[in-house]
Amino acid sequence: MPFYVIKKDITEFNTDAIVNSANTLPVVAEGVEAQIYNKAGIELLNERKEIGEIQESESRISNAYNLNSKYVIHTVSPIYEDNNSFKDRLEKAYLSALKLAIKHNLESIAFPLLSGGTNGCPRHIAIEIAIDSINRFLREYDIDVYLVLYKPYRSRTSKMISHDIRMYLREQHANNRNNIFEAEMQKQSMFNMNMEIDEFPKVDTLTFQQKLFKLIDEKDYKEVEVYKQANMSRKLFSKIRSDKCYQPKKTTAIALCLALGLDLDETEDLLDRAGYSLTESIEFDLMIKFFIEKRIYNIIEINLVLHEYGKNPL
Repeated sequence: MPFYVIKKDITEFNTDAIVNSANTLPVVAEGVEAQIYNKAGIELLNERKEIGEIQESESRISNAYNLNSKYVIHTVSPIYEDNNSFKDRLEKAYLSALKLAIKHNLESIAFPLLSGGTNGCPRHIAIEIAIDSINRFLREYDIDVYLVLYKPYRSRTSKMISHDIRMYLREQHANNRNNIFEAEMQKQSMFNMNMEIDEFPKVDTLTFQQKLFKLIDEKDYKEVEVYKQANMSRKLFSKIRSDKCYQPKKTTAIALCLALGLDLDETEDLLDRAGYSLTESIEFDLMIKFFIEKRIYNIIEINLVLHEYGKNPL
C-alpha cells in the first residue's frame, strides 16, 4: 500500500500503470499528455481512438506500448468549479483509476496531478483532494501509488512547522560543529570507567525483527495497522515477519519506528538492532529526529515535508 509523493517524469515510471489525464474525446492535449503519447508511439493514440469517448470522472485502460509501464489508464478529470460537487467529482476520477487498476490485478500505479494545469484547479486544492482520495482507497486495498509533483508542495504540516524545522536544523548543525570533540571525549570517558565485567547490565540480544514484534505486542497494535501506518506493503511486512534476522533498509526501519509512535530513545534502540542510527551530520536524520521530538508521526505528511526539502521519501 505504499503511497509516495515524488518528483519524476511520469513517462519514465516502470509501474504497472501510469495515469494519463485525458480528454473526453481521443484528442492529444499539450503538456504531460503529449509527452505520454510521443513516447508511447502512434499505437497508443490508435487504441485510444478505439476506446472512444470517456465520460468525466471515468477511466479506461490501454496498453502502454513504448512506455516503461505495462498499461496506461486514461482518466477524465473535471474542470475546476468553486463548489462542493467538484471535490466529489475529482475524488471519483481518482477512485475510478484505482479501481480499474485493482480490477486488472495491478500492483503499482503513478498519477499526475489531476485537474491541475489547464483544468484550472488551484494546485493546493488539487493536491489535498488527491492525497485524501488515495489515502481513503488505501485503507481497503493494497497497491503502490505514486503521485507525481513537478514542484515542491507545502502541506499544512509543513506550513505549521516550517519556521521551527529551519531553526532546529540550524541549531543542530551549529551544535554538531561545536560539540563533536566534546562528545567523543565524553564517550571515551564513559567507556573507560572502572567497572568489572560482571557489573555490566545484561545485554538485550533481540534482533530488529524480534524487538519490532515485541513492541507491536506491548503497544497492543494490530499488524495491519502497523504496516499501513508505515506506508508499507503487506508483502514486505510479511517478509519481515517470516525472518527473525531480516535486515531492513534504513528508511524501512525508520518508517516502522514512526508507525509505532516510538520516542527518540526507543527509535535509536530499534534502529541500532538493524545497524543504523540517526546521525547528527545528516540533514535527513535530523529531520526525522525533529518529527519524533515533535510527535509528528503521519508518514504521508512527513514525506510531503521531505519532498519540499528535496529529500527522498520514507
